[in-house]
Amino acid sequence: MEPCELSRPGQDPTAESGLNRHELEPSRIVTAEDFEAVDIEAPIRELGIADPHAMFAPYNQVIAAANEAGNAQAQRVYVLLRDICGMFLQPSSRAAPWVPMTTYNGIRSVIAEDFRGPQTGVLSSIVGQIVNAGLRARIAAIARSNNRRDGRSAVWSAPLGVDRIKPRF
Repeated sequence: MEPCELSRPGQDPTAESGLNRHELEPSRIVTAEDFEAVDIEAPIRELGIADPHAMFAPYNQVIAAANEAGNAQAQRVYVLLRDICGMFLQPSSRAAPWVPMTTYNGIRSVIAEDFRGPQTGVLSSIVGQIVNAGLRARIAAIARSNNRRDGRSAVWSAPLGVDRIKPRF
């Protein structure tokens, strides 16, 4: 099973440490075709909850199964989804709202900013196809925070059910 990616904040991203590998290595980018080929909601379908942190464990489990089956495409997709579900949102920090799940000795797990660039574009393009409200909101929020000019993500990251609220005037 592939562990959560760790990086050293402030370190040169081109160093051999693997820092920001999602952004720097095109082979690590999970494409729209990868998402289409894998049922991304299968591991979480029976959860009955829209909490991204509850989705971390099911995605972590299917990574091992995809690895054993030799399905590198599914493994890439599930590693990305596990990492997305594993980071924490700290709305009080407008400058850096996403914080890593793990930090140890100056090393951290991934944060939303690690997915800037092409990966954010892919996330934004698939968000409207996601049925699970929690996963959809998490991916939209990450895509939106990484590219504020992208209106597709803004629409999906709005509070769920806001269209059903009736004003009391």
